[in-house]
Amino acid sequence: MADIPKFSFPEVRWLQTLRYHEWWRFKVPFLLGIYFWQVDFGSLSMANFWLHAGLLIVWMFGAAGFGYFVNDCFDIEQDAAAGKPNRAGSLSLTNRWLIAIGLLQVSILPWAWLPFNWFSIVLIVLHLLSFLLYSIQPVRLKERYYLGAITDALYSYFLPVWLVAHTAWLITDFEGKVWQLITLVSWAMAAGLRNIIQHHIADRRKDRLSGTANIINRYGLRFNVNLLRGMLIPLEVVLFALAVHFTGHYVQLLYGLLAFFCLWQLLPVVRVNLRQSSNVRLDLGLFTLNTFYEIYLPFGFLIAFAVAEPWFWLLIILYHFFFPNPLISFILWVVALVFHHLVLRWLWIVRLILSRIVNYSIHYTRVAYRYSRGIKPYDPRKQA
Repeated sequence: MADIPKFSFPEVRWLQTLRYHEWWRFKVPFLLGIYFWQVDFGSLSMANFWLHAGLLIVWMFGAAGFGYFVNDCFDIEQDAAAGKPNRAGSLSLTNRWLIAIGLLQVSILPWAWLPFNWFSIVLIVLHLLSFLLYSIQPVRLKERYYLGAITDALYSYFLPVWLVAHTAWLITDFEGKVWQLITLVSWAMAAGLRNIIQHHIADRRKDRLSGTANIINRYGLRFNVNLLRGMLIPLEVVLFALAVHFTGHYVQLLYGLLAFFCLWQLLPVVRVNLRQSSNVRLDLGLFTLNTFYEIYLPFGFLIAFAVAEPWFWLLIILYHFFFPNPLISFILWVVALVFHHLVLRWLWIVRLILSRIVNYSIHYTRVAYRYSRGIKPYDPRKQA
């Protein structure tokens, strides 16, 4: 898909302060995919379905913006030492407070219309509190090694997945099964731990320059890569498959998408020694399901909904405008290519035929009109 034209959401300067490019196109589609998965689509009107989806997007914007901005406010010195850009450092203390309070209000406002109960309030408070405990001194769990990794997994996967699923169940008056809940939140925790460890591995050099204490600098690269290979990644795949099984919504669709993605994703992580043809090694430490969660999961449900409700084809285009999806880009590219080769390429023949029909119709209509008036047709040879 290297030649597929890429669509980019318009850059907005003030949004860059919130580092929206790191979560808007990734975290929000992922949580929307959880909403699509857990809600009972057949029991809702399309208006209610998208109304609740829009309110959840507003909550995601406020919560993610709040978490990233608070983290930046307390990472100014470390980011400067590592050479990382940090826009919060150029703001005054008053502006930082105003932005943080504004984002906090945006994250709370949608719950005036979204269904909630006392457990929803507990999840919302824990989610916001985990952002603060992760960044603010003297607690600053970010530098508490595996305790920091667990906190990151809590606020990035575990708590938001649980809250979105719980809200989807409240929307349709559905009581989640025990095993459905257990496998769902266990998978979210495993995915969150795998994600933060891979993130620390990618940023280990900059973290070493800034003096940030994390699990990679403390326990070493090899130990954490072996942890990914031997436990977290296989556990994440198994728990997700179990969550699909116990949820019971679109089981064949999700299993098919997961199998296709895993086969496609395994190609770049297979290591082959050309000198020893028998030495083929699968490096699971490089394997990640993030692309599946952020692209395949919401896309699969949108296509399934569009098959049941044709209006969703237009909404898919709208979704693609706000959350650019390579799969949708690929489909649009194929449609445009087919249209060009099957229609535009042969359009000159259609134009030629139509022009002949129109021109001859006009000519013989004029000739018939002149005969009806007794006017002889013009003959240029007699004039000569």
